[in-house]
Amino acid sequence: MVTGALTGPALAGYAWCVEPGRLAVSVRDVRLPRLPQSLDGLTIAHLSDLHVGAFVSADHVARAVELANELEPDLVVLTGDFVYRDPARIHEGAVVLAELRPRVATVAVLGNHDVWTDPDLITSALGQAGVTVLRDEFLPLDFPGARLWLMGLEDRGYSGHRGGSTEQFLYRWSGAVRAAERLLRETPAAESRLLLVHNPDITEFMPEGVADLALCGHTHGGQVRLPWLGPPVVPSLFGQRFAEGLVQGSQMPVHITRGVGLTPPPVRLNCPPEVAFLRLHAG
Repeated sequence: MVTGALTGPALAGYAWCVEPGRLAVSVRDVRLPRLPQSLDGLTIAHLSDLHVGAFVSADHVARAVELANELEPDLVVLTGDFVYRDPARIHEGAVVLAELRPRVATVAVLGNHDVWTDPDLITSALGQAGVTVLRDEFLPLDFPGARLWLMGLEDRGYSGHRGGSTEQFLYRWSGAVRAAERLLRETPAAESRLLLVHNPDITEFMPEGVADLALCGHTHGGQVRLPWLGPPVVPSLFGQRFAEGLVQGSQMPVHITRGVGLTPPPVRLNCPPEVAFLRLHAG
């Protein structure tokens, strides 16, 4: 780990100036029992938490787009937080995201920073860039011999950490749970579904069978990971459980990417920004 090689001012400088720009590609194989054999090998580039604004430039996001395109994914999934504080910065980000080149589609949901600012402006700008934004909606994708449903839930703007309770969280997110129940009723039970939602915590409270896999962001991996201790701060009701990676939740497997950008304090340590690449396997 980096912390073993650097100390004091050098460590602070690295965490502030170096690691936030060191985009990594993480490749993960995900086996889904209900996935049709005809979709075995389907690939997804998963990006999240761009946070274009004071601490993250459009050039940084452009590098993430380049890495995603080099992977030649079937789908690109963007799981929210496109801006930080200033919604007008979405125009810079959208120009860059328009360069994504998946074989099938680029699909997104909004995160808490998006709904805190101007969700309609962000949705419009992404749409003009060729990104389909799902706001409590589903999108069927037809493949030879199979159909895959993407279900997207909009963030409710409440994280639940920092003293929040599970009861408060569920109250604020009750609309998302009802939306998931409706989407579940309106999609064929025998066909595979992927759930896109910014905050991984809500996946624990979804109706049974809502999706085969959830794709999330929000937690940034904690941004700082300490040796043996992991991330001391994770914006989640469940502590470090949903910090990053592929996690088996109580209702479904959940993939949480560390994100492309960051929020204050604008540092990363042993937790570089990420372009995640998933290969789905049947059976």
